[in-house]
Amino acid sequence: GSLTVTKIVVGGTAAVSDYSLTVSDINNNQVSVTSGVSKSFASGTYTITETGNTNYSRLNYTEAFGGDCNASGVVTITAGGTHTCTITNTLITIPFTVTKDVVGGTAAVNDFNLFAGGTPVISGIPKSFGLGTTFTISETSTTTGYALPTFTGDCNSSGQVTITAVGSHACTITNTATVNSGSLTVTKIVVGGTAAVSD
Repeated sequence: GSLTVTKIVVGGTAAVSDYSLTVSDINNNQVSVTSGVSKSFASGTYTITETGNTNYSRLNYTEAFGGDCNASGVVTITAGGTHTCTITNTLITIPFTVTKDVVGGTAAVNDFNLFAGGTPVISGIPKSFGLGTTFTISETSTTTGYALPTFTGDCNSSGQVTITAVGSHACTITNTATVNSGSLTVTKIVVGGTAAVSD
């Protein structure tokens, strides 16, 4: 019978070409196959497996089998039959929240445009990013009179964060108003009596 294994990648930067697909019989005799290309096999039970190259981490993706394969990637090929299996890898996404904090001055949170690696985000509202993604939090604003931002939470001091574990992640970016220094002159005046300014 014939078997066609089709590879599907959802999300992230991995491509179908990053995966090597293998069909193994019960004696572990292995045959490499190409995604979407039919290949003939003798009747029997086979297992579909895959390996990836160094362009990505497979741990950052889920794996699911479909078509004539069961959940473990096992397929039974019959004489003269046409069989198909799909392997779908979906990028695992994790919620990440950027919170803006403004200390002093007249500026408000919405006076600052926030970005996570170039992706616009809204203060306090989670946005999903791929597991293993590294990016830097930044902001733009026409507001003046504030010191450079400081970062806390899961970000380092430069605002960089890596989504490394399943669970939520958060960073706070704080802008504090600067105090402009100036001069003050106090003049003492004495009217009447014998007291002097020096007293």
